[in-house]
Formats: sequence, C-alpha cells, structure tokens
Amino acid sequence: MRVATTLVMFTLMVTTPDVQAFWGWMRGTVVTQFETSDWDLLKATAQSTLNDAADGTQVNWRNEQTGNAGAVKVLLSFEHDARPCRRMAFLNVSSDGARGVANYSLCRQANDTWAYVSDSELAQ
Repeated sequence: MRVATTLVMFTLMVTTPDVQAFWGWMRGTVVTQFETSDWDLLKATAQSTLNDAADGTQVNWRNEQTGNAGAVKVLLSFEHDARPCRRMAFLNVSSDGARGVANYSLCRQANDTWAYVSDSELAQ
C-alpha cells in the first residue's frame, strides 16, 4: 500500500474525542468549529454514503444541538489499484454561517475502511 494512501486513513469508526486528527485532510475548513456530536453525524453520513449511495446522490445531515450541518455527495465511482474508489463532495456549514466545500477521493481498503487518496497519487 502506498505511503500517501496510508498517511491519512478515513477511519469512520473512530470514537476518540479528537476526531479531527483522523480527518486531517479536511483541515482549514469550517470543521474546526465542529463538536464531537457533529463529527459523529458527519462520519455516519459519510460512511453510509460511501458504502451505499449511487453516483449523484447527496445526503444531508444537521445537528440540531449545535446548529452545524452539511452534506456528502457522491460525484463519481471508479477503481484505482484494483480498489473501489469514490470522488466525494463535502459541504460543511457552521452554525455562524461559515461554509466550506471540498472534493476528495477515497478508496476502500482491505479492512473495509476508506482512505483519502491524493490527486497526485491518482495521476500515477
């Protein structure tokens, strides 16, 4: 497995309080304002969307307690290094109205987790 892929694992089942450490590929976005409960909703939404949603499907989430919200959308499914991958759009909105949108590619690993894959790795 390549170093770039293993550098940041998309560990959706992590339950540690410092979940931002596991989602480092989203740094610099409004997610820095998220509470643990927001991360739980985002992780659950992303997991089910990655596993089950058809291309073009958008799944929204909202935390009524914090006011933070977002959406996860499947843009494209493809294979890379004989692994199923998905290009995903993440929209995150903080309770104060700050918005962040970013697209990421994630590939399923042998242990059924999803790992972030950089565009430069996909180009190889």
